[in-house]
Amino acid sequence: MLDSDIEKKKQAFAVEKTRIAQRERRLQQKIDKKRIGKFIGIGKLCFQAGIDSLGDEILLGAFLEIAARARDEKNLNAWKELGSKTLQTESQALIISFNEDLSEDITTVLKENKFRWIPFRKEWHGRAVKEEMERRLEGKKVKIEVVT
Repeated sequence: MLDSDIEKKKQAFAVEKTRIAQRERRLQQKIDKKRIGKFIGIGKLCFQAGIDSLGDEILLGAFLEIAARARDEKNLNAWKELGSKTLQTESQALIISFNEDLSEDITTVLKENKFRWIPFRKEWHGRAVKEEMERRLEGKKVKIEVVT
């Protein structure tokens, strides 16, 4: 009887070890997925900065220099400010609708910015910096939405 109790406990322990190993694998897969997402994000930033065509040695050297300079809080703040300004000036997908008839000059502005008229929705769709389009359409009864 004592041997059978020990064997049952060994089997239950083996089953629990298997479950723990499975949970560890799932957790590691989640960690790997997050890391891959971070690497993709870094690649996207390289593209936005226009350095994606540089060679591996050049990029690694630049990243090593960034790592060395990142110890200085002034550099971090300057880089953050520059990055924020750049991201704010990136074009966004916009939907523009008007509560009034459009003059030809407004239609020309939209077409020059490669906006397309969607007759079914009675909206203009395109990509631009929202603040710039608001400035160009100032004084008009306009609704500008950022598509997320």
